[in-house]
Amino acid sequence: MVVAWNRSVKGVQAKIRAEFNKGVTDYTAGRAEVVKLVADMLTMVNGTYPRTSAALAVGSTPAQVATGAFVFQINGMPEAKAAVAAGTAFTATTHDITDGSANSYLLSIAAGGTITITMGTEAVGTVPGAAPVCPANEAAIGLVTIAVSGAAFDATSDDLTDGHITDTYTNYTADSNFAGEDAITAAAPAAVTQAAVTLP
Repeated sequence: MVVAWNRSVKGVQAKIRAEFNKGVTDYTAGRAEVVKLVADMLTMVNGTYPRTSAALAVGSTPAQVATGAFVFQINGMPEAKAAVAAGTAFTATTHDITDGSANSYLLSIAAGGTITITMGTEAVGTVPGAAPVCPANEAAIGLVTIAVSGAAFDATSDDLTDGHITDTYTNYTADSNFAGEDAITAAAPAAVTQAAVTLP
């Protein structure tokens, strides 16, 4: 009788211990979610990112990258950028690509509205090497990928519509619940500055 009672108590203790451990695990997971949520909220208020799409495309000057009108913020300060139909120019010579290779170009914007093009790492084939890093205190607005076959890409004179060029345009945005942050960070790690949050 006593042995059976002891076994019953031990069984109850084991169940209590298991439920307690599960509660600790659930609390830890929940706390991590709260930390991320608070960090995302602070980033939305204080961060650096594009609020709406810049609609990258070939410019009316076809050697350049056009941007539509969009809204962005730098360190929490929102600004509006008017459309640049003619586009932003590549840097002559510096942004060239060897025939049979590919590279990527990050477009970013600083406070005041100046757009910069930063080049990544060239790689042989149709897939670029390492992605460009966004300059400090600028919001990454999109990525242009260029692969060339049959001739080099001459950043001084080539039109993006030329036959030897295959170009792809990716726009970065953060939606209303900031789910876009992960995509932005993956593509351009310095594009989003996320606040550090510590909970007790």
